[in-house]
Amino acid sequence: MKILVIGDQHTTGYGLPAGQVGFVGHFVRQISRAGQAVTAETHPSTRLTDVQALLSQLPLENYDLIIWQCGEGCWPGPAKPTSRLAAVGTWIRQRFFFGSVGAVGVPENTVELMAVLQRLRPHRHKVLIMTPAPTPNRYLYPWCEQGRQVLLRRGQQQDFSVFDTSRHVRPTPEYFLDRLPAFMNAVAHELVGRALFDFYQATPTIVAIRSVRKN
Repeated sequence: MKILVIGDQHTTGYGLPAGQVGFVGHFVRQISRAGQAVTAETHPSTRLTDVQALLSQLPLENYDLIIWQCGEGCWPGPAKPTSRLAAVGTWIRQRFFFGSVGAVGVPENTVELMAVLQRLRPHRHKVLIMTPAPTPNRYLYPWCEQGRQVLLRRGQQQDFSVFDTSRHVRPTPEYFLDRLPAFMNAVAHELVGRALFDFYQATPTIVAIRSVRKN
């Protein structure tokens, strides 16, 4: 079984101490324990334009499973206010228009997101899409949360199997590295890897799982 993984630095277990593996490693271990020989090809890529370019270059038909982890970098972060007045304006928009994605600017990437989904759509029967890991950064959290909602909605509308990482990892310190608080720790990686495998097994649209169940 050949797996293609595209995502941010979490896909490589960035920041983990030597000997510890990221969620991709845990996912692969679960498949191996089910009796399936498996290899994983990982491509760290965050910006939507880069993901689209990568997908156009790779022979997607040659993979049995494609995992795209839409990283935090898919959504450009909000510009920091340059004045107290601007900061107040940003707070008001986030406080009172949180439900409106347009208030923070995520729709700017809707076209790019749809382009990525269009590339993946012919292979959606073997595609797992992951939402970004939640961020413990309070300033970025509303922005990333809106991006997550856009991805969930657009992905499901296009009949993709979308794994919501935030249902298994909370944006609290116990899930992130002390010295690199933007990155998940070993506990979070294991939780995500195991939950992703369970999601994979339970997803009827993923035809590749049939070979695992036979074993």
